Amino acid sequence: MMNVYFRGVCLTALIGTFVQLSNADTISFSFNGGGVTSSGTLTIVAAPDNTSGVATPDTYEITGITGKFADTNDGISGTISGLYTPISYVSGLAATAANPVAFTTAGLSYDDLFFAGANASADCPGYPFGGGYFDVYGVAFNISGGYVGEFFSDGILPGKAGPLYAAADANSTSLLDNPNAGSHTLPVGVLGSFSASPEPNALRMLACGVFALALIRFAGGSRAQVLK
Repeated sequence: MMNVYFRGVCLTALIGTFVQLSNADTISFSFNGGGVTSSGTLTIVAAPDNTSGVATPDTYEITGITGKFADTNDGISGTISGLYTPISYVSGLAATAANPVAFTTAGLSYDDLFFAGANASADCPGYPFGGGYFDVYGVAFNISGGYVGEFFSDGILPGKAGPLYAAADANSTSLLDNPNAGSHTLPVGVLGSFSASPEPNALRMLACGVFALALIRFAGGSRAQVLK
């Protein structure tokens, strides 16, 4: 009976661990292109699929970011010290008069959403392109020295095989590097490649697999103890 009780306690602990894995993931990222290089980690939590205003599966909210960011175009180089505040999960389609889209003081819009399937919704009114780990609003973060950086996706444009990822940066009052800012016809931001590792979907599948195997083990062991 003690073994059965012990296995029950362990199973309860395992369920708790699985819930933590499913509620928060930490992934490594890197961006490189157009004179901008950055790498670090993102902390993300699962969000309702309609968070962006569109029923998009595998939608996450970014709750933290650390790393480094450098832009040779304007001489910025520093550490990423966290998300720009206030944190916002409001896209254009989900915005209301009482809860509008967020902007930094220099004019960068952001919603801090992450799409694990690289399937960001086209959630900006008047801009028809979606696709990528970020939507067109992206994630804004603080950089040491009083700067603000951002990653976003211009989506999958006609003739392109995949999403166009971009970066931008600013100080407290002015945009410093965001080519074609305000354009709805040209790619905006410094274009580059963005990678995430492990991909959140893969991490979740691994957690589910480990959990399923553990359930089988515990169930088999408990049954054997009862038969004894």
